[in-house]
Amino acid sequence: MILVDTNILLRMADVGCPQCSESLAAVDALWNRGADLVVCAQVLIELRAVITRPRKDRGLEMSLDEASRTIDDVFNTYRCLTEPPDNRCASGFTQLKE
Repeated sequence: MILVDTNILLRMADVGCPQCSESLAAVDALWNRGADLVVCAQVLIELRAVITRPRKDRGLEMSLDEASRTIDDVFNTYRCLTEPPDNRCASGFTQLKE
């Protein structure tokens, strides 16, 4: 299993980026080797934050519709890992009940 980092997804989404073709080629090479490429919630949160941020602030300045389509593409392409339960939160609620 290989976690696809936010930076790879960002470079693939930014066609004008010099590393776009390198990122696409790297992911294609992994797919061709049969790699299990995955993403997680943190990657998706970071991706949405950057792709909707203005370019002057080092973002991609996508509209919400464009960002939604990009994230849908990620969901349809990669397996998304489930998040483990936050046991600290659960234990905190248990302590509050006692």
